[in-house]
Amino acid sequence: MAPGDSIRKTYAAIGGQELLRIEIDLDGRMPPELTPAEAEVASMLLLGMSDREIAQRRRTTVRTVANQLQAIYTKLGMNSRAELVAHLAH
Repeated sequence: MAPGDSIRKTYAAIGGQELLRIEIDLDGRMPPELTPAEAEVASMLLLGMSDREIAQRRRTTVRTVANQLQAIYTKLGMNSRAELVAHLAH
């Protein structure tokens, strides 16, 4: 995280279970060519979430997440998760 980035943690109780929601404000560092869904997936990737965890959080399939990641890689000219994380983290 760079200076100026902010992290907000929100706790909620649902059905007697306490859940933690983490929101990251990247100060507009998401590339503008990404769709809102792709930007959300990329943000979750920065948190270290797996494709499965992202799919569960977004209530979609692992295949959808994989397709969105591939679209992100293509749009940004990247080939890997590590390359994307390194690019977005700076």
